[in-house]
Amino acid sequence: MQTSRLLSITLCLALALTGASPGVPPQPLGDLRNDPAREQEFMDWGVGMFIHWSLDAELGSVISHSLVGASDDYVERYFKELPQYFKPTHYDPEQWVKLAKLCGFKYLVLGTKHHSGFCLWPTKTTGFSIVNTP
Repeated sequence: MQTSRLLSITLCLALALTGASPGVPPQPLGDLRNDPAREQEFMDWGVGMFIHWSLDAELGSVISHSLVGASDDYVERYFKELPQYFKPTHYDPEQWVKLAKLCGFKYLVLGTKHHSGFCLWPTKTTGFSIVNTP
């Protein structure tokens, strides 16, 4: 009971602060840059697959969240050692697409820059990229 009461109070406060009303879609501030027809088209595509693939995939997991509050030694090893092992020999995006289609996905998005900063393309802005991997 206390949790639902607190949630209700929080929601009412958030609506009051934003000027929003329940059941009324939020209105953009300034010019709407998205073409509403294209926006609807995108929503009609249905379910999509977002591929968040980075150098820590070689370990079988996404570990960059562990950088928050990590020791200097851990961070150093993450950025210096892990790229030395990123050599995806079984990289097969065509197989990813076939599997996505089989599962009913209508589109794919490949995140080309992971939240850790690792880039899947050569860039002059950082050495933490595909260029410095085997």
